[in-house]
Amino acid sequence: MKLWIIPFSNRYKYISSFEEGVSKGLPKKKSHIYRFTRGYLRFCLSRIFSLPCEDIPIFSLPGKPPTLPNKYGYVSMSHTNNTLLIGWSIKNIGVDIENINRNINVERILKSKWFKNDQERIKCLNDNDVKKEILKIWVIKEALVKSHFGSIIRDYDYWLIKNEFIAENYKLKIFRKISHKVINNWTIGIAYDESILFNSEIIEFL
Repeated sequence: MKLWIIPFSNRYKYISSFEEGVSKGLPKKKSHIYRFTRGYLRFCLSRIFSLPCEDIPIFSLPGKPPTLPNKYGYVSMSHTNNTLLIGWSIKNIGVDIENINRNINVERILKSKWFKNDQERIKCLNDNDVKKEILKIWVIKEALVKSHFGSIIRDYDYWLIKNEFIAENYKLKIFRKISHKVINNWTIGIAYDESILFNSEIIEFL
């Protein structure tokens, strides 16, 4: 398992002619994000597989999770305003990143459906820890949904965080191992296939 953390201030990397065409058809901000993320996805995977960037067989449309042929494993991406996170594993993986200083309305969130299964635990925390715990739960749940190419609207409620290391989707009857990290100003959630015996992710800064 590998994770890459990449600032959006970095220079663009190679993308395919198809991706160039897609990028040119998007609004300016979305075009920048699409071009940057797909370029670095190719770049990172080229380092794993020792292939030129142009030979990485990614299929990736705007707003859709990128996919690879089976033998190349699975990828997941997430970004904040200024940072990209890419995750790769030979089996299912999902990642999510948020800035720990992100402004959130704690009272409103606790009344929403998104945290109905976690409210009692959150309410037991002191004020300083409530925001941290909300962001932690959010990035883990986002990563869980991404790990099976799901939808936040459709699948979020079916995931239950059972403890610090494992979560269960009671609708799909599947489990995922989970990990949470705080690195610099980021809070990061990782969800990966339960058959992976241990959490061996390597984090690389580019």
